[in-house]
Formats: sequence, C-alpha cells, structure tokens
Amino acid sequence: MERKICKICNINKPISDYNLAGKGKYFQSYCKPCDSERKKVYNEKNKERLKEKYKQNYEKNKKLVDPIQKEINIKKTSRKRTKTSILVPDKFHQHSSKTDSRSEKPPKTVAESW
Repeated sequence: MERKICKICNINKPISDYNLAGKGKYFQSYCKPCDSERKKVYNEKNKERLKEKYKQNYEKNKKLVDPIQKEINIKKTSRKRTKTSILVPDKFHQHSSKTDSRSEKPPKTVAESW
C-alpha cells in the first residue's frame, strides 16, 4: 500500500487518506482531516466575500435555474401522497333512521370503519 506525508501535519499516512486532485491525476498534498480544517478556516475568514460571490452567481444563473427548479418542484409535489379519507356510504353502517343526535354523525372513513 502506498503512503504519503501530509504537507500540513507531517504524518506519513496511507494514500486512502488523501483526496484526488487534478481531475483524478494525482492526490492532494494534505490529508482529508487537514484539508477539512483548512477549508473551515478559509470559509470563516472569507464569509462575506463568499456570500457575495454566491449571490452574484445565483443572479447570473437565475434565468437558467428557475425554470428547471420549477419543473423539479412540480414533479416533487405531484409525487407526494396526500392522506385523503375515503367516505364509506351510509348503507354499510347501521344507523337508526330516527333523527336523534347519534344519527347526525358525519360518515365514517374507511380507516374508522375497520
């Protein structure tokens, strides 16, 4: 198994602890944990700059993204199952024909009748 020394922590680690870089041609010079920490620090230092960059990118691509996103949202909502109750006809229930408070109950749903 190949091993490599991390540029940041200077520890000799297996190659599996490194991310691929350069379109998969080589491995990064720092291990995954060091890379994660490096990215966190960078993002904290450049929070406002990144926020502005993301906003500009969104505005630039808004015309492309919105129609696609609307179509995706329509597909998602059409796939969602809604809980609908199926009303059971009164002929399946034994209600008295008298008009008292018990016979004025709303019809039962399938789930209630079982």
